[in-house]
Amino acid sequence: MEKIHNQIKILILNTSFAIKFLLKTNKKLIFSKVLVVLFQSVNTFIPLVFIRMILNALISNRGYQLLILYIFLYAFSIFSVHFLENLIGQWDQFQLAITRYKSNLLLGKAIMTLPYSLLETPETKNFISLAQGDSLVYIFTLSMNMISSIIKILGLSAIILTVQPIILFLIIFVVLTKLIVANRQNKMVLKLRHQQAGLQRESAYLYEIMRETKFAKELRINNLSEWVSAKIINHFDTKLAPIFLCNLKEKSKLGIISFLAQIIQEGIVYFLLSYKVVFQGMKIGDFSMYLTSISSFTSNVVSLFNNFSNLIQQGQFANEFKAFIIY
Repeated sequence: MEKIHNQIKILILNTSFAIKFLLKTNKKLIFSKVLVVLFQSVNTFIPLVFIRMILNALISNRGYQLLILYIFLYAFSIFSVHFLENLIGQWDQFQLAITRYKSNLLLGKAIMTLPYSLLETPETKNFISLAQGDSLVYIFTLSMNMISSIIKILGLSAIILTVQPIILFLIIFVVLTKLIVANRQNKMVLKLRHQQAGLQRESAYLYEIMRETKFAKELRINNLSEWVSAKIINHFDTKLAPIFLCNLKEKSKLGIISFLAQIIQEGIVYFLLSYKVVFQGMKIGDFSMYLTSISSFTSNVVSLFNNFSNLIQQGQFANEFKAFIIY
């Protein structure tokens, strides 16, 4: 319990720092992200509503005029939302590029103030490597994604409760299984990133020896090309490859567990909804809407907790950036 409390506390502190930093660096990015979330949420519910109306109108033979009207409204809504979403998405990417430029500029200025003796240590080099990512922007993006997921979950849960409340308990079981799997996978990512930070610097240095002209003369005079190539092959085979293979095997095992849970959920849901169609007169349009809602609900709940987990993980990476800026 104390561990969870500490994680939430760190999460709030890092998210607060990220938002304050972005407000200071580029306020327009905050606005663009809010608009992106808004259109993502709207885009989830448009197909649910209109496809239900179209299918029910088609089955009930209520006339082609009404059917054509529904199709026209659906096409117009989808086109309008996608058009605006695309424009906002391009603007958001432009604001992201500006923010990345300003963030790296601040980080570079902070690094230039470090004592040379500290700059040369392997720990500091690893820190700098980790700090160069878009941690702060990513933290804010994850926070907005969580808000988007919550909005969708509330709307979709209201739809699902009207057909079969027991389905929510089934979804909770599947989601918990997926969350356990996701938690294990996120821990692996964190471990892998720290393992690779130093090893990738070694690889980069070896490749630099092969490519840079400042090493060309020495390589040729001493006939070291084969020696450097062997070094790179050995470095990959003995250090990098084992880490990759170990993580791939673990990911495969976890992926199978998550897949089986998903198959069980889909099988039960199809059975319950098919029963209502055959024996209780549920309309095909309603069947389609409920089926899509259940699938979307599951993916959004998983996405919510995955974003929460990633937010905690990314917050650890953001500490490197925060340390240099404060320094």
